[in-house]
Amino acid sequence: MKAKLITARMLPLAIALTAASIALVHGQTPLVEYVIAGKFIEYVQTGPSTLILNPQPVSANYGGPFGFDANVSGQNMQLLAPPTVTPPAGTLRALGDPFYNTLSLRGNDEWVYGPDGNKWGDISQTAMDTRFPNGTYTFVVRGVSVPLTLTGDVYPNTPQLTLSGGTWVKGKYAMDAANPLTVTTNTFTGYGSNVDGHIGLDIHQSSVELFRIGSPGTNFASLTVPASTLPTNQIINLSASFDAIVSKSNSLPGAYAAAVYGKHVEIEVHILPKFTSQPASQAVPGGSYFSLTVSATGTPDRTTGMVYQWKKDGFSMPGQNNTFLWFSEFHADDAGTYTCTATNAVGTATTQPIVLSLSDAYPGFVSGYGLDLSTTGAPGFDFDNDGVSNLLEYLFGGNPTLPSNGLLPTVTKSGSNLVCTYKRKTAITGVTQVIEHTATLSPPWTPAVHGQGGVSIVTSPVDAATELVTVTIPLSGGSRFLRLKATR
Repeated sequence: MKAKLITARMLPLAIALTAASIALVHGQTPLVEYVIAGKFIEYVQTGPSTLILNPQPVSANYGGPFGFDANVSGQNMQLLAPPTVTPPAGTLRALGDPFYNTLSLRGNDEWVYGPDGNKWGDISQTAMDTRFPNGTYTFVVRGVSVPLTLTGDVYPNTPQLTLSGGTWVKGKYAMDAANPLTVTTNTFTGYGSNVDGHIGLDIHQSSVELFRIGSPGTNFASLTVPASTLPTNQIINLSASFDAIVSKSNSLPGAYAAAVYGKHVEIEVHILPKFTSQPASQAVPGGSYFSLTVSATGTPDRTTGMVYQWKKDGFSMPGQNNTFLWFSEFHADDAGTYTCTATNAVGTATTQPIVLSLSDAYPGFVSGYGLDLSTTGAPGFDFDNDGVSNLLEYLFGGNPTLPSNGLLPTVTKSGSNLVCTYKRKTAITGVTQVIEHTATLSPPWTPAVHGQGGVSIVTSPVDAATELVTVTIPLSGGSRFLRLKATR
């Protein structure tokens, strides 16, 4: 059974290693430190005072929350001759059970009962007790008999934890990793009622282990993990155990051998999402490639991981669920206020608003053709003498160093109207443009304003970067002259 059980790893060595035994370890000689036989019940805490039997579904790797464990552990256990364990006399061997008295090597530090050294779990106490009744379980380690007797069914009260530093969310404990986490158990009411008692508390890389023999006046445990020390990208398992030790054996010198009834509880600690970097608000040159990138910490959801969502002006952008948002060409309609959210199983974080605006790209336009903004690249200068000023070349998407054909507006007569059309680049910013008309080629020139005097101005897309502007002006007798005026 893959679970936090009453294993040798949970019971620290009560006997100090001698210099000679340490030397043996360095010489790659197996050193037996623990021999444990135990029954346990496993719980999950999902709120301040809510505990449930571990709800993990039964599978090939998990049999249920009622468990049995028999193990021999220490150092260099792979060099130890395989130990065995024999159940109480009269115990029925399950049909086809190849693990009846066999311990399997798990890693290099322990021999454990169960399939592949995975312990044993069942869905009910009755089923577990039927298979593993009370009585004496006899280990043979290095040819030495180590008898351990489970008797009395003296299961302790269930551990219940009080946490500070975060809050409960959907059955998990959610917190900001920048905060310290303090965990305190309730009182182990039967701490002094048996041969010995054990309290264990473990969080990530911090732990507390208490035995009644060594700490007779302390019947609870407390542990504080300092701020900013918990990992921010994984589920953190917090576990506690109350264990009633009902018998010991001294037949194997140097090893702690005990029979135990235990109750254990686990809590999942999830780190809330938090953005650690985001872009600043900025002006973006029109037509340029541009991207936004963010990074966040937080415990990924088991199923979906960390879920990102970009928003523009408060509305979610379909399909934009990465840590980056890119624009192949930045246009006027891309300007706006952007945010990104990061969501996991316990919360959502949102970036500060990122305001993107179009910058004046004209200086870069003329310098890109080798022109000087104050002279040959001035907006009103016509460097290539084609009748189209540099600023209009910029507006139309032309090349100010080569004569251009077909860029200027065209004017046609349609019924009683004059229709002027021209193409402009949609990414252009900072340029004011207006069609003006007059009857005499002399001032005053009248600006064409949509909806005034029968004037109509409409735009239609040509391609992703270009649109067609159509200006319709009524003829009011006689001739009419039009011009396109652009200013920056």
